[in-house]
Amino acid sequence: MAGSEVNYAAFIRDISEKTTLQTELAEKQRLAAVGAIAAKFAHEIGNPLNGMYMTGQLLERRLVNAGLDDETLLTSFRRILREMGRLNSLLSEFRTFYREDRYEFRPTSIAAVIRDVLNLERPNYVSRGIHIDESVAPDIPELSADRDKLKQVLFNLCKNGVEAMPQGGTLGVHAVCDGAEVIVEISDSGVGIPDGVDVFQPFKTTKPAGTGLGLVIVRQIVAAHHGSVSYRSTPNVGTTFTVKLPLTK
Repeated sequence: MAGSEVNYAAFIRDISEKTTLQTELAEKQRLAAVGAIAAKFAHEIGNPLNGMYMTGQLLERRLVNAGLDDETLLTSFRRILREMGRLNSLLSEFRTFYREDRYEFRPTSIAAVIRDVLNLERPNYVSRGIHIDESVAPDIPELSADRDKLKQVLFNLCKNGVEAMPQGGTLGVHAVCDGAEVIVEISDSGVGIPDGVDVFQPFKTTKPAGTGLGLVIVRQIVAAHHGSVSYRSTPNVGTTFTVKLPLTK
């Protein structure tokens, strides 16, 4: 009887593992199909939308240069341009999310990645009332990484933090080396993430203008580097995202 019980348990475990593999395969096939549709969707809409946006910007400049003093009209026109820009950003994230990216792993300085992103975005952050609290340990060795992809990670996390502070606040960017891994923390003093919301699920967002893809892309890139990303959040206090990357891939 004991032998029968063991065989029965092994049989159940084998079926369970097979079912799990089948489920994972079905999910991969579903995502591949959705990806193909999304790529076509982004291409068919993205090209004319980008052309309309550029034409709209040119028209706005001409209206201003012509001395148009109808502020109501200009305000409405600029609102249209902002929405078109938002749609362009959404399509761009669609392409990034569903694209099979190639990674070029090379010795990379995380300090240089942080410096590049903050130097580029600092004027935008300052104009929105954001104070940057930055600290990068001087002894962090280079890691094997795709530099451009890590820039995308940092940009998306900083953007997420800034958008959580519409009235201004503090954006923290800190990096240290802990043993065999580099740890980067991006924090904000914003509204926090509500309980029960998984921000790493596609199209899940707590922001009216959010796409729900930025943090998903972060997780994809970090996973490709054999790292991890997590967060802790307190409502009306702020959120901290922690990225851990191994020094060797």
